[in-house]
Amino acid sequence: MTVVGKILVFVNLVFSLVVGGLVLVVYSTRANWEDYSTKLKAQYDAVNAERQQTADEKDRLQAENAKIKQDYENALVALAKGNDKDLKDMRAAGAVAVLQQAVAARDQAQQELKSTKEELSTIQQNNLKNNSDTAAAQAASGARKDQIKELENQIGAARTENQKLIKVANDANSKRIEAEVAARTLEGRNAQLEDQVRDLARELARGKTGAAPTVVTRRRGEENPPMDNVEGRIVRADPTSDLVTISVGSDAGLAQGHTLKVFRLDRRIPENSKYLGTIEILSVEPHLAVGRPVKRTGQELKPGDRVAARILPGGS
Repeated sequence: MTVVGKILVFVNLVFSLVVGGLVLVVYSTRANWEDYSTKLKAQYDAVNAERQQTADEKDRLQAENAKIKQDYENALVALAKGNDKDLKDMRAAGAVAVLQQAVAARDQAQQELKSTKEELSTIQQNNLKNNSDTAAAQAASGARKDQIKELENQIGAARTENQKLIKVANDANSKRIEAEVAARTLEGRNAQLEDQVRDLARELARGKTGAAPTVVTRRRGEENPPMDNVEGRIVRADPTSDLVTISVGSDAGLAQGHTLKVFRLDRRIPENSKYLGTIEILSVEPHLAVGRPVKRTGQELKPGDRVAARILPGGS
């Protein structure tokens, strides 16, 4: 992987960590708001229940007060009809004391009700404030979501650009490897042609001097590619006999004694492409041939490996 590709992968990792952190912050904030709102709701319900209890107590005291007042009035009427003035005053004084106690209890209940109402109003104001804070927090959360979405879009764009750069780098590596293989092949071919030119020059010199021509035999290991650029694949490889069967034969111009280059191309990972050596054709049929390695790089030949008379740049 190129330096640019590594940088982009690191940038993607940083973006992913930032997005994860923002998501955790938003989740934690929302969880705290919900817990605080639940507590406030419980407090509100408790105060409301207490207020209802106080209101019921007030109604009870008011009913008792009305009854005492009525008893007091009835006592005054009864005393007004009697002849004993002291008894009337004593009974009136007793009724007044009871009435005063009832009035004091009523005033205390009203004071407690007032305090409860004030406390309830304070809680309601705090609840409204908390609702306002919650709305503001929700608005901030929405803004964070927009930021997260924008970051996700930026990460997607960066990943797309990273993939493009990796593809460009892989294509460049593939072309470089193919060019290197072609250069090695052409170098070997040039050396072979130079040997042939020297042999022809010697034969020509012998012809001019009247000497009998000599037959030039090819030594084992020397390359002898066919004139046409024959291409095919290995269809079977026998590691025991070291023989391979290829998918082309005499119909493609291949003959016994020819040599073919063997190589393995990996389009997905160009760095894995390899030059495997040379095979010599031992027997030929119309649509297949059998050969044996004469020059190899130590790699095992496998079905699917490619063979060709020569390796050209950009070959498919």
